[in-house]
Formats: sequence, C-alpha cells, structure tokens
Amino acid sequence: MKKIVFATICFFGGQALLLAQETVTTTTTTTTTTTMADENNPKTSFYVGFGAAVFEDHKISDNLAAAGMPGIDEVLPEMTFGFNVMGEDYLVDIEFNTNYLDKKTSTDRIRAVAAGIKMRGHYIPVNTGNFYLSAGADLSYIGSNYDLFTRGNVIDLNDLNPGTHTGHISLYNNQFYAGPSLAFGAFQKSSFPLRLNVGYEWALISGKWKSEYANVNNTFRESGQGRFYAKLTFLL
Repeated sequence: MKKIVFATICFFGGQALLLAQETVTTTTTTTTTTTMADENNPKTSFYVGFGAAVFEDHKISDNLAAAGMPGIDEVLPEMTFGFNVMGEDYLVDIEFNTNYLDKKTSTDRIRAVAAGIKMRGHYIPVNTGNFYLSAGADLSYIGSNYDLFTRGNVIDLNDLNPGTHTGHISLYNNQFYAGPSLAFGAFQKSSFPLRLNVGYEWALISGKWKSEYANVNNTFRESGQGRFYAKLTFLL
C-alpha cells in the first residue's frame, strides 16, 4: 500500500513539476517578447525651437541699395515647431520654420516673412542614453514674401482706384534647399531634454523673384544661395 501511495505521489509530483517548468518557460518567453517589442518601438514627440539663420548675400541687396532702400540682414531669427521620431540609431524630423525681417530708414521700410517646411533624416553613431550625436541631411522648401514701401503712405477709402496709390512693391520667391546637418542631444533622461541642431543648406531650385500683383521686369534668381542655421530645440 505504501508503495502505491509513494508511486502516486511521485506521479503527481512529477506532473506538477513539468507544469511548473512549462509555466516558467511560457512566462520567460512572454517577458522576452515584450522587451523586444519595447526596443523596436521608436519614441515620438513634438518640439519647439529658437535660433538664427545666417544667409549669404542676397542678389537683390544690390538693387535695394541702388534704390536707397534698407538692406536685408544676413542674420535672421528663426522659430520652429516640429515632430520627431527617434529610434535606437536613427531620428527623423518634420518641422515648420519661420523668419521675420523689419528694417526702415527715415523715408522707406522693408518687411519680410519667410515660412517653410523641413525634413531631416539622421543616423545616430553615438548614444549614451543621456547624450547622443547624430548626422545626416536636410531637405527644405522656403517661401519668402517682401514688402517695400514708402513710410507715411495714406489710403483714401473714398478713392480706391489703384492708379492713384503708389509707393508699395510686393515681391516673393520660393526656394528648395538641401544640405548636411548635425544634432547634439543632451539631458535626454531629465524632464527637460534639449537638442542643438546645426546645418548648412544650398538653394538648388527656383528662387526667381516674382510678384502676385504685377509683372516683374529684369528679374533674376537667388539660386545657389547658402544658409547656415543653428537653433536649440525643446521637446514638449
């Protein structure tokens, strides 16, 4: 009888041990799968950035100087809002940028607003978790609008004939840029992760001066113009 009881205990004990081993194996496999899935999921975030863009001389600057108009600054402030996707060894940005210019003399004034979209693709060769360095390329499309006008202009609502109103020139150009860029990320594990973006771009396509309100004679292109930018971005 004791042998039968002992054999029964051994049988059920063996079955319980096998079941426990299967449970542990299943749990381990599940845990490993979950960890791999987390590693393969890139991080996404929105960000804002503030910095400056440094332009090479605009070709139109000579024409402005000849007319006695204020020139275009080589350094313009730049603001950015973007969306970032970051993996273990890569990052991708899509961002919107804008620049603003307002210069005047005692008699004339020039205002300019530039807005564009940029796509950035980077490889990350160095990533310590809290700091990373990435390098890659940018593709940008920027549209710029310039208003040149005489200060003190008066519009008479009782006389809206455009032929009697002068002293205002409106011009625009659109340019496609491409070039290399770098990014330095810091404090990535803190509550305020930062990133410094720097890059240099060349205008490759278009850049021809046009107007929505008049035909432009003796027009030319700003193609080939370069621009350097540096800005600090804050993840939201």
